[in-house]
Amino acid sequence: MKKYITLIFVLSIIRVALGEVSIRICTAGGEIPFKERKITVGTKLTIVVSSDRGGYWNGGLFINGQNRAYGILSARDFNPKADDWEGSHYEAAGGGAIVSSYQDSWMRGFDLCTGNDAEPGDWFIIDYTAVDIGNSSVGFYEYYLSWDDPNFIIDFSHVPARDFHVDHCESNVENPNASVYVNLIDKPNYIQLDSKRNNAYGARC
Repeated sequence: MKKYITLIFVLSIIRVALGEVSIRICTAGGEIPFKERKITVGTKLTIVVSSDRGGYWNGGLFINGQNRAYGILSARDFNPKADDWEGSHYEAAGGGAIVSSYQDSWMRGFDLCTGNDAEPGDWFIIDYTAVDIGNSSVGFYEYYLSWDDPNFIIDFSHVPARDFHVDHCESNVENPNASVYVNLIDKPNYIQLDSKRNNAYGARC
């Protein structure tokens, strides 16, 4: 069963466990866990994908449908010769790691693929920018579980700057999945991905 992650009231200092793979939301530099009640339009955050075990893995981060009007995903340091966003995968992702962009009439985002020699640690970093007032969702996929539906959805709420009041709160949470930070409920149905993407991605990874 898929899950739905709501991060509207407090974006995360948390790590959301997805089996052996986890994601966390950080500030733009990717080093400081981010936790605020809401985010202002223009805010840039990072989504870091990590694992506590090594070996091959593939998945993706995508924004679907009308959510694309409110938030943008971007990657770093594109190498056109390799068709790879080299700055968005860490050394721990392995020598054959690749981050490739994909978009169609329904979705836009990035496929993430480690090398066979991937090690435990941070694997990928993707930037997220709030571009308009409203709610936007980012789907996180683990392809060995599902091509068609995101395994988790990260939901952001964007507000204008004049309505934003920073609420700095210290956190010493021992359990990264504590319910005070994450509310897991059944995920609603999502439109399936374009089958052309499945074929194209399978040929690469």
